[in-house]
Amino acid sequence: MEVSTGTELQPFTSRYNSEQTCMEALIAMKWPSGFVCPRCAHTRCSRLTSRHIPLFECGKCKHQTSPLVGTIFEGTHLPLLKWFKALELFLLEGGISALRLSKVIRVTYKTAWLMLHKIRHAVGEFDARELLCGDVKVNSDVYGRNPSRCQFSHPYASAVVAGCTVTESGEPEQVKIRLVPHKRGNEKRANRHDLTAFINGHVDVRTSALQLT
Repeated sequence: MEVSTGTELQPFTSRYNSEQTCMEALIAMKWPSGFVCPRCAHTRCSRLTSRHIPLFECGKCKHQTSPLVGTIFEGTHLPLLKWFKALELFLLEGGISALRLSKVIRVTYKTAWLMLHKIRHAVGEFDARELLCGDVKVNSDVYGRNPSRCQFSHPYASAVVAGCTVTESGEPEQVKIRLVPHKRGNEKRANRHDLTAFINGHVDVRTSALQLT
């Protein structure tokens, strides 16, 4: 079955329509303020363009590095153009399946599945590093407990702590939920220490109005 790539890819192709434009965009995202050597932090370099993928050689320690190092593109044998198309489609509302992606960018199903797995993993890591800020509510509960039978506890129910940012109208926006380790069954709930650990790890307390609910 042929999959249409019409309107969905138009915004992408207008910005990144060649391998060169993708590479320059990646370099700009990796070093937005200019090159910084990953070994010695020196900011002067020479760009070596004899290879398909450019290398940057530090002007001080002579360490050579590629723009792909430390990104989801490191070690790939696929053109960046296919990766950028995959990213564009991944960010569409509703996302894209591995099967459909394989047909759109013309790769095998296994390759498309691995690409989406890498992208999701990178998004998850970014989300884990990003702190909640603004108006933040934090609460604890027990996951796996039947709310209609509160007097009974499932032996595998787990204590959780959740935090979310809220809009001016009180609607939840960004949410983070974490299981509390070693607290299962017998209505074991998160204590103040668990709440404090969650707040310290996931909330920017300097810029947040925090409310425990």
